[in-house]
Amino acid sequence: MVDSENSITTDLRPRLHFTAPENWINDPNGLIYYGGVYHLFYQHNPKATHWGPMHWGHATTTDGLHFIHQPIALAPSQAYDADTEGGCFSGTAVEDAGLLKVVYTGSTYQDGHLRQVQCLATSADGVHFDKYDRNPVLEGQPPGCTEHFRDPKVWRHEDAWYMLLGTQIDDQGAVVLYKSAHLTDWVYIGIAAQSDGSQGSMWECPDFFSMDGKDVLMFSPIGLPDRQTTYLIGHLDYTSGAFTAEITGQVDYGLDFYAPQTLEDSAGRRVVVAWMNGWDWMPWFRGYGPVQAQGWCGCMSLPRVLTLGADKHLRFAPVETLRANRKPVLTVDPAMTRTLVPNELCSVPAPTMGTFEVVVSYAIGQGDAQEVGLRLSLADSADPVLIFAFSTTLQALQLLRVHSETDRVLRTIPYVPTDVHLTFRLVIDVSTVELFVDDGVVTMSCVLPGVVNRHAVDLYSVGGRVTVASLEVYDLA
Repeated sequence: MVDSENSITTDLRPRLHFTAPENWINDPNGLIYYGGVYHLFYQHNPKATHWGPMHWGHATTTDGLHFIHQPIALAPSQAYDADTEGGCFSGTAVEDAGLLKVVYTGSTYQDGHLRQVQCLATSADGVHFDKYDRNPVLEGQPPGCTEHFRDPKVWRHEDAWYMLLGTQIDDQGAVVLYKSAHLTDWVYIGIAAQSDGSQGSMWECPDFFSMDGKDVLMFSPIGLPDRQTTYLIGHLDYTSGAFTAEITGQVDYGLDFYAPQTLEDSAGRRVVVAWMNGWDWMPWFRGYGPVQAQGWCGCMSLPRVLTLGADKHLRFAPVETLRANRKPVLTVDPAMTRTLVPNELCSVPAPTMGTFEVVVSYAIGQGDAQEVGLRLSLADSADPVLIFAFSTTLQALQLLRVHSETDRVLRTIPYVPTDVHLTFRLVIDVSTVELFVDDGVVTMSCVLPGVVNRHAVDLYSVGGRVTVASLEVYDLA
């Protein structure tokens, strides 16, 4: 719906970010290319806009942006997965002998104790699933692990299947490795990786893949004050089960990017999708906003293509199909550069429907600005809601949440640009924001408690002048 007087949308549902037809969603599950289409499964409560008994929702897509909703794939129905405080938790989809198979966690409370077991379901058509009649295929944790034992990541290596599970050992996050010949007979190998005391109390939703001769492990740690997703780059020893980390990085530095899962697409690229929201234990969490009143809650990030940079850290860029949606609104080329004076705001013209992209390049080597960036405001507020900034004095990127009474720095990321230009690529989709800095060296993703005003995206400079080397605005609706 559109408010014609103010020319803004009042519907908070994004257009390019996946949402369920109605009600609650969280973690992406079972991402796979199968049967000529991409499958997105997801944690879903089909009966309410809040978390509840977990089902596997299901949708398919050919481009990662436009989806066809499918019937619910898994519903709580058996003693091992039917619980109002549990259900069919997260997991993986694989192709085996032409069939689509999913391995997931069945979560229940029995006699007041959490019980999490691993289960198998199979589909011949990619839509309708039958649960294995001898589920669970794995129950009981290795010695030292608590009852938190979930979110299987399954893949094939050489002649066997392997599975990572998120768990907790001595109140510290960990992942453990299993091996199987047929997806039904899992043998414990060992602890793959464990927190050193600074990486969270529980590791959820592990993901694993190989890229350019390196192994990559992702997980979502519980209990960290400034982090939602972590990746480790190194080497997995399939015999001992130990993962040796050489590089540690963060998948996204924003407020709303959790439980990322990857797939290999039809072109052999590695693509990642995450849940764009969070949990109430996160210190920056401020509720789910007004979307629940509109009958839905939660969305997925844009699919991102992963590459390995020259510094051996991961890079993240939106799938190329996003460019196919672009309709130019404004282009300022280098021959038409302008300089922002201190404390000047330069408003960016944006399309009415609230789904658009802004790409700005600052010539940070020209001028003496102490800070440059982008300010975003909601349609019904005079205060900037979020500021994405680069501090030349701190040599750091910052994310700030702004209110009338206070400016609060939520993230500070040390960052030294490797070029004379610093490029911010901002994708705004009604009530979601994803920022890609310098081709995805750093990303920040946030959900807003309202709609971005079409006249409230501003370039700015603090403490000195800076040259805007180029500016592009695209309508994505």
